[in-house]
Amino acid sequence: MTLAFFQHRGDRIAYRDQGSGPVVVFVHGTPVSSQEFAAVIAGLETQYRCIAIDHLGFGASDKPPQGDYRLQAHTERLLGLLQHLQIREFHLVVHDFGGVIGLPLLLLLVLGGYTSFYTVQPEEEAVVKRFGKVIDTRPPGLHFKLPYGIDRVQVVPSARVLKEEFGFRTISTGERSVYQKDRLHIAESLMLTGD
Repeated sequence: MTLAFFQHRGDRIAYRDQGSGPVVVFVHGTPVSSQEFAAVIAGLETQYRCIAIDHLGFGASDKPPQGDYRLQAHTERLLGLLQHLQIREFHLVVHDFGGVIGLPLLLLLVLGGYTSFYTVQPEEEAVVKRFGKVIDTRPPGLHFKLPYGIDRVQVVPSARVLKEEFGFRTISTGERSVYQKDRLHIAESLMLTGD
């Protein structure tokens, strides 16, 4: 297996990128490297694009004495690799310590997908704001917006017709509505207009 490298905040990070097809991302545990997935990748690479990172301090990646080895930093480097390779959809395989690195990334992606869609009901319009500035209005239906609070949606009832009847009552509606006016309702109209 041939290793490739990318730079992330000054550190050289190694990774494997083999095969073609739907993407499978492998995240190794401690104290190993992406090498632990070599046999699995060899079996999958004919049908899948297999990507496996060497975390900072592991395998062929840099091992700086003052490096940032926090879980959050490992997750950021994994996300950096996916952005570097322009990967947007993938299956995730984690092992050991790789679970606490890879699963927050998965949660971010799920949350992003969950917060990216909204529905505008009939009789409503949506005002879409990006960082507080109005960028669009959307009609009824299912729509997409940027997640994580980048786009915010305010739904406004805009096509609702409210009707009050004073001095008469609607008996039936259709092409031509039928109204009823009687003595009980005349008092209402006099009360409002004084006529």
